Amino acid sequence: MSLRTAKGDSVGEAGSMRTTDRRSRGELLANLVHLPLSDRRFWNIQAMVVVIVLAQFGVDLAQDHGAISVPDFVLVLLLFIPIIYGGSIFGLPGSLGAALTGIVLLVPRELFLDHDATQLWEELTILATALIIAVQVGNQFEVDRRQREQLLVNERARVETELHATIMEVAAQKELARSEEYFRNAFENNNSGMAIADFNGRFVDVNHSLCEILGYAREELLGRDPNEFTHPEDRPITVEMIRRLTSGEVEHVNHLSRFVHKNGRVLFGEVSAACIRDDAGLPEMVIASVRDVTEERSLIGQLEHDALYDPLTGLANRALFEDRLTRARENTTRHGGSNAVFLLDLDDFKEVNDTFGHLVGDELLVEFARRLERVTRACDTL
Repeated sequence: MSLRTAKGDSVGEAGSMRTTDRRSRGELLANLVHLPLSDRRFWNIQAMVVVIVLAQFGVDLAQDHGAISVPDFVLVLLLFIPIIYGGSIFGLPGSLGAALTGIVLLVPRELFLDHDATQLWEELTILATALIIAVQVGNQFEVDRRQREQLLVNERARVETELHATIMEVAAQKELARSEEYFRNAFENNNSGMAIADFNGRFVDVNHSLCEILGYAREELLGRDPNEFTHPEDRPITVEMIRRLTSGEVEHVNHLSRFVHKNGRVLFGEVSAACIRDDAGLPEMVIASVRDVTEERSLIGQLEHDALYDPLTGLANRALFEDRLTRARENTTRHGGSNAVFLLDLDDFKEVNDTFGHLVGDELLVEFARRLERVTRACDTL
């Protein structure tokens, strides 16, 4: 399996290299076919070649008349100027275009002027050398141009990558700042008391609602132990809840706890707490909310009392009496014994209301209830 895979990889790499070679040849042919004909500099180079060749014709005519004597390699050296210039601007198409233009213009000179075999081969060798050098120069400039373009592409990609990374970092920072702002608004403007405490047992931050619940200013709470404001009997409950959070036993806790107001008043708070952990998952802080349920519990207690006791005299009402009577019967059935039920009535009570008014009638009932309480046992239901 491994050998076949390795072989397949080698074949794939070879195929990729052949594809790259074909692409390179295709690009070379495309460069040769699509010359930069729309660029004025290209035609200026061709005009330079024409001027050099015509100047050489003039030199040849002058040599025929014995006026001057200029070596033939001077023409090649002069042709190197437009060849190199064209290659530096357009790469291979520029240098090769200049060389081919010069060769085409020299063909009539070679055809119509007399040359012996040695001169002909010398000039052909010079022209071939010029063509080869043109290809080499153009190709080298083409390679350099592609490298520069690749460097520019790489630099542009690097800049775009860094820009993208910077944009993402800025966006992340904005999102973090927005999240922190949302948390801060929710923390500060919460109707429930909010607090953040570290595991050294100190308040790190508190909101205005908690200050109102406990009766202390913010500066008086920061840095202090939350247990200082917890009722002494409920402190073990708070310690146990913190232990469960930090150990990872639970993610959050809810419990009822009593707190002591600055003025000494005891109040009831419904506490909900969760653990804040660092990147390593270790407990770092505790965030808690405290809802004052003192009035709520008082109201519930009052409603429960009103459901079982008469609101005027405070004695048991019919519902509580029937419940106590049922329990007394069940207890007698299990353990034996007997029970007694007394019905007491106030004669002519209606006349008291009609003569002295309902307020006096109510006072009579209350006083009668108090006197009966003084002569009954604690185990009796009145």
